[in-house]
Amino acid sequence: MNLKQFVIEWNLKNPLDRWWREKHKIAFNSKQHREITPVDIVFEFVEDKLYNKSVERETMNKKKLEDFEKGKWIKEQEINKEQENQLLDKLVDSFKLS
Repeated sequence: MNLKQFVIEWNLKNPLDRWWREKHKIAFNSKQHREITPVDIVFEFVEDKLYNKSVERETMNKKKLEDFEKGKWIKEQEINKEQENQLLDKLVDSFKLS
């Protein structure tokens, strides 16, 4: 097996290994690379994905709250004249004089 084939096969068998080495700027087969276990790499990958998803969700919720406070939700609700008339009719019909 030549070096090129070895690299291809290594990356196919260990897809997260390359991600981990790039993240930590660690060379292939260096002391640090040999000391890490596949379980540690997978754990770190999953942790990063969960953390990023949590941050993304928090950012989205913050933006939604800001949009709500600015009244953007009102602008998004476009009602055509027919719908507006139906809503007014329902409101008038539901109004009771006592």
